[in-house]
Amino acid sequence: MSQTDKQKAGMLGGIRTYELYGSEHMAEIGRRGAASTWKRYLLMPFGQSNWAFVDRETGEIKNTFYCPKDT
Repeated sequence: MSQTDKQKAGMLGGIRTYELYGSEHMAEIGRRGAASTWKRYLLMPFGQSNWAFVDRETGEIKNTFYCPKDT
């Protein structure tokens, strides 16, 4: 199965889940995902205008992203 096929299958699965269970169920999935992320990672300043997700246990930077000062 190609990457595109997997993405499409995931998208269709998400749409079907929404149709079956509704927006509150999807919101709960999002809340649990966010809680899991914040339990696992810290968001710390990195450089001048960048931020990094840092593993709470190891201190390893897992991802960085740019956030303009205006936002």
